[in-house]
Amino acid sequence: MAKESGSFRGKLFGGFDRRDVSDYIEKIAAERNKYKKELNAMTGRVEELEQKLNAAEAELEISRQTEESRRLEFHEEAAGIARTMRERFETINGEVSDTMEHIRCGMTTISDSLIHLTGAMSDARDQFEELEESISLDPEDDADVSEDAGILSELDEMSSPE
Repeated sequence: MAKESGSFRGKLFGGFDRRDVSDYIEKIAAERNKYKKELNAMTGRVEELEQKLNAAEAELEISRQTEESRRLEFHEEAAGIARTMRERFETINGEVSDTMEHIRCGMTTISDSLIHLTGAMSDARDQFEELEESISLDPEDDADVSEDAGILSELDEMSSPE
């Protein structure tokens, strides 16, 4: 028999050789059992890989959700920091404006004081010039001496603290 090709030797009476047919059936059954085992192993491997795939997909979904959650938390935190910084800016800006107004008022007061001081210094210069003129005059002139006394009295009043 050419068992590999599935051809059986014939018999004169009753068809094919029984042993050839039996051997062939056993061979086919063994191959079927071998393929069945391979199929079962492959089915098991496919099921294992499907489980791993499902686990990986679940893990990926959890990772996506975690990433999305973290992204939202980050944006919320960043928005909170931005709000806090804006509030601090507004507070500082208000304080700077108040300080600038206070300085502006102080500068106006100083400017007014400088104007007053300049006038007082000009008056004092004029009085010193008058004093110098009166000193250089004849000291025996009584009218000039009493006038000089009045100027000195005014100078004393100006130089005394208010």
